[in-house]
Amino acid sequence: MTSEEIQQWGPLDANGHPIRERCGEDYQKFITAMKSLGYIFECRELVAADYGAPTTRKRWYAIFRRDGMEIVWPVPTHFKDHEPRWKACGDYIDWSDLGRSIFTRKKALADATMKRIANGTRKYIIDNPSPYIVRSKEAVAFLIQYHGETKAGESRGQFLTEPIKTIDTSNRYGLVTAFVTKFYKSGIGQGCNEPLHTITTSSGHFGLISAFLIKYYGTGENCSSLNDPLGTITTKDRFGLVNVIIEIAGERYILKDIFLRMLKPEELKLMQGFPKDYIIDRDYNWKPYPIAKQVARIGNSVVPIMAQKLVEANCPYLKVGERVPNLRIDDSEEQLRFA
Repeated sequence: MTSEEIQQWGPLDANGHPIRERCGEDYQKFITAMKSLGYIFECRELVAADYGAPTTRKRWYAIFRRDGMEIVWPVPTHFKDHEPRWKACGDYIDWSDLGRSIFTRKKALADATMKRIANGTRKYIIDNPSPYIVRSKEAVAFLIQYHGETKAGESRGQFLTEPIKTIDTSNRYGLVTAFVTKFYKSGIGQGCNEPLHTITTSSGHFGLISAFLIKYYGTGENCSSLNDPLGTITTKDRFGLVNVIIEIAGERYILKDIFLRMLKPEELKLMQGFPKDYIIDRDYNWKPYPIAKQVARIGNSVVPIMAQKLVEANCPYLKVGERVPNLRIDDSEEQLRFA
C-alpha cells in the first residue's frame, strides 16, 4: 500500500534524478521477482472515500498471494453520486471553535490568504445554491487549501459536504466560517474593518453596501468600501469584488463576519479515518507531541479502513474478535484517571 507513483519506480542518473526513458523499470523487476517466488499479483488504485473514510485519498494497493486462494478486492460501500454517499468532512469539525475574525486581527492576514478567502467565499457560499450550514450558529462554512499559489479568480478549497482531499505531513487546510444575518435586520455597523457594511440614510431607512473590495498587495487594511475611491491601480490585477448578500434556501442574508482557523490534528485524524480513541498527541512515554508532529504523523498515513477492508476480503478467517477501545488517560488534574 503506497502512492501510485511507485509504478514509475526506475533507476536514477548521476545527479539522483529519474531517467525518464527507464521509468518503471525497477517496479517491473520487483513484480517479476515476487512472481518468481510463486506469488500471484494484482494491484489497483483505490479511493478511501469509496469504503467509508471521509477522505478522497487515493493510493496504489498491491496484493500478493501464494496460498492457492484467489485475490479478492473489497466492494465499494460509499459513492460520490448516489446513496450511500461519501462521508462529509464537515461532520468531523469541532464547531465550538470557529477561530477569529479575519477583519480584527492585530496582524493582517497574508495577501494570498485573503485572496483564497475571497475566492472561496464567492465559490462556496455566494455562488453556491446549497452552502454548508453550521446548524448550531447563523453561519456557513467551507475549507481553503494552502497548497501552492492562488491565481486570480482561482479557489483552492472544497465543500464541507465532501470528504477531505489528501492530508499531507503539514497542515494545509483552513476552516472559513461566514456569519450571516437575515437581510431585513439592520444597524449592525459599517466600515472596512467592521464585519457588516450597512449604513443609515437621512430618511431613517437603512441602505446596504452589498459588496466590498479585497486588495491583494501591501499592508494595513485588506478591504475597502465601494463608497471610497479605488486604491492605486498597478500593472497587475490586485482587486477582488466580494458580494455580501447571499441567498440560502430562499431566504436572503447579509454577510456579517468571516472567521478563519487551521484544522486541528484531532479533526484531521478523524478525517483520515482513524478511530476517535486513537492516541496521536503523545509518544509511548506519554510525552506530549507538538501540533506539527501530530499532523506529520497523520499526513500521508495509510487510511486504516483500507487495510481493514483488504484483509476482510482476503483473509476473513484471521478475525478473532472486535477491536477493543483504547485506554483513556486523563491527566488534567493531580489524580490520574484511567478508563
